[in-house]
Amino acid sequence: MITEAAAHGAGTVIRGGVAQGEPGAGNGAEDVWAAYERANLDELADGASRSEFMLRFTISHPALSTTIVGR
Repeated sequence: MITEAAAHGAGTVIRGGVAQGEPGAGNGAEDVWAAYERANLDELADGASRSEFMLRFTISHPALSTTIVGR
Protein backbone atom coordinates (compact mmCIF):
# COMPACT_ATOMS: atom_id res chain seq x y z
CA MET A 1 0.00 0.00 0.00
CA ILE A 2 2.93 2.34 0.69
CA THR A 3 4.25 1.86 -2.84
CA GLU A 4 0.81 2.27 -4.40
CA ALA A 5 0.18 5.50 -2.50
CA ALA A 6 3.52 6.91 -3.68
CA ALA A 7 2.77 5.90 -7.26
CA HIS A 8 -0.34 8.06 -7.08
CA GLY A 9 1.59 11.02 -5.70
CA ALA A 10 0.49 10.66 -2.08
CA GLY A 11 2.84 10.84 0.85
CA THR A 12 2.68 8.19 3.56
CA VAL A 13 3.11 8.63 7.30
CA ILE A 14 3.46 5.48 9.40
CA ARG A 15 2.31 5.98 12.97
CA GLY A 16 2.35 3.06 15.37
CA GLY A 17 4.12 0.82 12.89
CA VAL A 18 5.25 -1.57 15.60
CA ALA A 19 1.90 -1.64 17.39
CA GLN A 20 3.29 -0.33 20.71
CA GLY A 21 5.82 -3.15 20.96
CA GLU A 22 5.55 -6.87 21.18
CA PRO A 23 3.37 -8.69 23.71
CA GLY A 24 5.49 -9.28 26.80
CA ALA A 25 8.09 -6.71 25.71
CA GLY A 26 5.78 -3.71 25.36
CA ASN A 27 2.11 -2.83 25.28
CA GLY A 28 1.31 -4.52 21.98
CA ALA A 29 -1.87 -6.53 21.72
CA GLU A 30 -1.49 -10.19 20.86
CA ASP A 31 -4.18 -10.03 18.18
CA VAL A 32 -2.26 -7.29 16.36
CA TRP A 33 0.85 -9.47 16.19
CA ALA A 34 -1.10 -12.56 15.08
CA ALA A 35 -0.89 -11.33 11.46
CA TYR A 36 2.90 -11.10 11.83
CA GLU A 37 2.97 -14.73 12.95
CA ARG A 38 0.68 -15.87 10.13
CA ALA A 39 3.03 -14.26 7.62
CA ASN A 40 6.03 -16.15 9.08
CA LEU A 41 8.06 -12.96 9.24
CA ASP A 42 10.35 -14.33 11.96
CA GLU A 43 12.09 -16.23 9.15
CA LEU A 44 13.16 -12.90 7.61
CA ALA A 45 14.13 -11.12 10.86
CA ASP A 46 17.65 -12.58 10.96
CA GLY A 47 17.78 -12.49 14.75
CA ALA A 48 16.17 -9.06 15.18
CA SER A 49 13.25 -8.66 17.55
CA ARG A 50 9.86 -8.35 15.92
CA SER A 51 9.66 -4.67 16.85
CA GLU A 52 13.09 -3.98 15.37
CA PHE A 53 12.25 -5.84 12.19
CA MET A 54 9.02 -3.90 11.65
CA LEU A 55 10.62 -0.56 12.46
CA ARG A 56 13.51 -1.25 10.08
CA PHE A 57 11.00 -2.11 7.34
CA THR A 58 9.03 1.08 7.79
CA ILE A 59 12.01 3.45 7.92
CA SER A 60 13.83 1.79 5.03
CA HIS A 61 10.90 1.60 2.59
CA PRO A 62 11.87 3.84 -0.35
CA ALA A 63 8.30 5.11 -0.88
CA LEU A 64 7.68 6.08 2.76
CA SER A 65 7.50 9.78 3.50
CA THR A 66 7.99 9.60 7.27
CA THR A 67 7.42 7.42 10.31
CA ILE A 68 6.45 8.40 13.84
CA VAL A 69 8.15 6.24 16.45
CA GLY A 70 6.74 6.09 19.96
CA ARG A 71 3.48 7.12 21.47
